[in-house]
Amino acid sequence: MKLTLLISIALFTVQVSAKTLSTAEVTKKFTSIVRAKNKANTTQSPIPNLYQIISGGEVFYASKDGKYIFSGGLYSFDHELENKSDLALRKYNVKQLDKNDDLITFKAVNEKYVVYVFTDPTCGFCRKLHYSLAEYNRRGITVKYIPWPRGGEYLNSGLKNPTFDKFRNALCSRNKKKMVNNLFYKGTAQKKVNCSADNLRNYIQVGKDIGVNVTPIIIDANGHFMPGFKEPDELLQILKSNS
Repeated sequence: MKLTLLISIALFTVQVSAKTLSTAEVTKKFTSIVRAKNKANTTQSPIPNLYQIISGGEVFYASKDGKYIFSGGLYSFDHELENKSDLALRKYNVKQLDKNDDLITFKAVNEKYVVYVFTDPTCGFCRKLHYSLAEYNRRGITVKYIPWPRGGEYLNSGLKNPTFDKFRNALCSRNKKKMVNNLFYKGTAQKKVNCSADNLRNYIQVGKDIGVNVTPIIIDANGHFMPGFKEPDELLQILKSNS
């Protein structure tokens, strides 16, 4: 059962005189009431009097007095409608990957922006993006790869996806960047090695959770979703406008 079925309200008023709970207190109350198996992350929301809670692939908003909570899409109501809940979820997920894993990073010397790219070397536009890495870096854009073999671990035929195994071998290597380069330029990685594929499975699941269904997908540090290849100057302009 989704957590969204537990509580659903449309509008509420926060009492000015009510006690303001800390993010830690709201997290504790949330996990206690809903008995969430997943970790809950509570931060300030885009709305001053609300906290944002991310748990189990969903986004919730709670009053700072801890009395009310609701779920659903939170949209900006400025010059355009932008789903802030989706942005928050994508930002949280890629940051968690970046925090917990050693992502394959092509770092700009004069770093101005960081983007995360879900990629697959069998994808033509992914290869085009890979061949443009030096140009992104020259424009101050650091690129962090999230390996995402299209088709997942197993193909529809039931056979193991060869790209999955190639990525797994690359990620198990002492020099991940070199092995990933080999995948894009030569189509091969090192010979099969014995190591866990859990990180790669996690990448695949995170991609599914935030709506990745094709490659490449570029996500900036604020959670903006950009499908397809972007020319270096084009990407730079998009990042400037999103910052």
